[in-house]
Amino acid sequence: MGNLSTYWAALTFWARPGFRYIVIPLPAQSLSSNEVKERGAWGWSKQLPITPGNGAQRNQPGGSKAEMPEYSVIGKRVPARDALDKVTGRVRYSADLHPSGLLHAKLLTSPQPHARILRLDTTKAEALEGVAAVVTAQDVPAQRDPSRLPSSRHSLFAQEKALFLGQPIAAVAAVTVQRAQEALALIEVEYEQLPVVADVLEAMEPRAPLVHPALFTESLAGRSDVPSNVASRAEFERGDVEAGFESADIVLEKTFRTTMVHQSYMEPRAAVSEVAPDGKVTVWGSTQGSFALRQLLAEVMDLPLSRVRVVPMEVGGGFGGKGTPVAAPICAVLARKANQPVKLVLTRTEEFTSARPASGTAATLKMGATSDGRLTAVSGSVVYDSGAFPHPLGANGVIMGLGHYRIPNLKLDGYSVVTNKPPVS
Repeated sequence: MGNLSTYWAALTFWARPGFRYIVIPLPAQSLSSNEVKERGAWGWSKQLPITPGNGAQRNQPGGSKAEMPEYSVIGKRVPARDALDKVTGRVRYSADLHPSGLLHAKLLTSPQPHARILRLDTTKAEALEGVAAVVTAQDVPAQRDPSRLPSSRHSLFAQEKALFLGQPIAAVAAVTVQRAQEALALIEVEYEQLPVVADVLEAMEPRAPLVHPALFTESLAGRSDVPSNVASRAEFERGDVEAGFESADIVLEKTFRTTMVHQSYMEPRAAVSEVAPDGKVTVWGSTQGSFALRQLLAEVMDLPLSRVRVVPMEVGGGFGGKGTPVAAPICAVLARKANQPVKLVLTRTEEFTSARPASGTAATLKMGATSDGRLTAVSGSVVYDSGAFPHPLGANGVIMGLGHYRIPNLKLDGYSVVTNKPPVS
């Protein structure tokens, strides 16, 4: 933050008869001590009427205009620092890396949205010439603990059950992509289809098929006694909601549904991993959180953080989706077993079935407002479809969803519910 010599004014526009306001860089020394105490370290803003005296452009009598002063950044077309490298192809993405001895990885994914795995045999694939390694859940240290509930964080592969269409069952590393694809065809898997839970509201019903038989609802009241697809419930409340509705001039109540949506970034997930002779793991990956990825790799592979190195590569779009790793940890497990560098690049189909989309929701909201536009009360519930694994979406949604508004009386319930869909980011 340096000496904080200048704060940027908050992006605030306001208008009233006779005045127009602009946003300008605000020197810290122009703030009074009271303003510093009131506003804290960020969010400085001052509303200044536009006049010729402060250098803003303003209509003058006779149609003339006062010109704004020249700035080095404001009002200028500033070229992106990485633009030239991108348009000339000099930028390197994860898929562009080709270390010596590189192996290519492919995924075997579940063709069923919900099925028990009766048999999994990789013998023929492992015997195929050019195949260096085949891995399943048994090769992931974090998945060897039978007491641990399957999670989006540690469950790289399906174990006893396939929980969503596209869930990885196994991965192969071979000398070429084609040979790895041939090896996938030799892996034998026998499934027993199970009832599918696809709708988030139906998943909440007491008699709905369970995605995880050992999942119990967590809330402020504690842990439920009966297994459920409702992973968690969060409550956010203040004021007197009923009194707020009574003071309102109008009360509206509606239900809204949204579906899961993939972030549709241009670059598919990709990673390259290498394990040094001393066992130290290095991963080059397209990630929106290099330190979070490092922590995850350490947990999944049962290594201290000092034995894991992450090199963040250029990200070809992520929009929140690439904050949750998919390719990188599988790539690292393969590299350790093969003792060679491994690259894994998801196909576009795998992106849509095996990646981490944004959650679908079912929200019912009741709002009260006065005739001059003030909100007096809000109540309702928001149900988040977290896909195959629990995710704390319910708590995040009810706490932050209406945080932009002044609402004196509020009561919201947020639910995170599992279904047989891809886990969300």
